[in-house]
Amino acid sequence: MALIWGESSFLIREAARELLGETRPTVVPAREWVAGSTAELATPSLFGEPRAVLVTDAQDLAQEAVSEVARYAEQPEPAASLVLAATVGPRAKGPPRTLAALKGNVEIRRVAVERRELPGWVGARAARVHGVSADPRAASTLIETIGEDPAALDQALAQLAAARPGEALTSEAVREQFRGFGDRRVWELTDAAFSRNGPAALRALAGLLDA
Repeated sequence: MALIWGESSFLIREAARELLGETRPTVVPAREWVAGSTAELATPSLFGEPRAVLVTDAQDLAQEAVSEVARYAEQPEPAASLVLAATVGPRAKGPPRTLAALKGNVEIRRVAVERRELPGWVGARAARVHGVSADPRAASTLIETIGEDPAALDQALAQLAAARPGEALTSEAVREQFRGFGDRRVWELTDAAFSRNGPAALRALAGLLDA
């Protein structure tokens, strides 16, 4: 049983997929939790497959649900998997306080890619998931162009891999593929500003200044 938490919903989703492996979980949004849901983990599968439940947005679990999960964590089913995925804000120093009752009986893992780790993450993601190689300079150029959001970077890698199958990614290839992207990011800034979406405007401005 595990609680994974972090700021990026994309990274959390990927971490949950790695934890569960080939097991296909029953996905339960926290707000749709029904009392007794842990009983499903003790019920044998019709085809003998391992049981697994993935709770998304676990930070929104009601107190009664947290209490049920905490009781289950004391004696979990050995052949079943229960994964809680919680998304936190950028200033959070730990998992959501609403899930504090789970400490001690649950594996708790923070999922994040620090800024200094992004080039290495991009290179590894390009090779492992998209089947292309990217040298450090290409990874840095992609980050400068797209920004630091892992989901956006992964989408950009997929686009590059589709446009240049079998080719190693270079800085020149990144610039050519995303020429004009900086202009679109300026529009993101102005759109957010004129719609009075302060947080989005500040994120867009910070990305432009970093680039």
